[in-house]
Amino acid sequence: SYKEGIVIYNGTRDYLSNNCFSRDSDKIFLFDTAALSKIKNIKILIEALFILKTTHKRDNIFLSVAGDGPERECLELLIQKYGLEKHISLLGYQSNIRELLDKCDIFVHPCYVEGFGIAVAEAMFARKPIVASNAGALPELIKDKETGFLVNPHDPFSWAEAILLLADNASLRLKLGANARKVAESKFSVLSFVKQ
Repeated sequence: SYKEGIVIYNGTRDYLSNNCFSRDSDKIFLFDTAALSKIKNIKILIEALFILKTTHKRDNIFLSVAGDGPERECLELLIQKYGLEKHISLLGYQSNIRELLDKCDIFVHPCYVEGFGIAVAEAMFARKPIVASNAGALPELIKDKETGFLVNPHDPFSWAEAILLLADNASLRLKLGANARKVAESKFSVLSFVKQ
């Protein structure tokens, strides 16, 4: 029977990563998959990396974004303005999202208008710690300080702080990623979707 107020989350395919942050390198790789549109807010990630590089003297943090869209040229100009060409890659549309997730250390998603966030659910299945906007439906997916960090989508300093905290704490990354996987299994699996 129909019950008012029940939320049934989209199901997404399970994904189990073999990557447990065991690289020998001290480099930290951030990843997002998003259309390059204003609401996806990739600009804030560029500004956060600039803060990390200049204020915190961190030259070992890199960002890749899979996706394309109308903001690409503006974002490329901003990357050039901040001198971050070696640190930020706009990859365009990609079909190998699982491989890209496997290679990253932290999933970042600064969209400030998100209906569900299937990309976030996929990152949760991949055991990735997540930094996401405290806007739209994202707080329904991410529990702050348990499966990731929720931050103001328009404050680059908050983004830089959350990224730095995870970049400098491998055990915290593992813990939040493991918690994210558990939540994804219970709430966002295809089986859970079908049952509901």
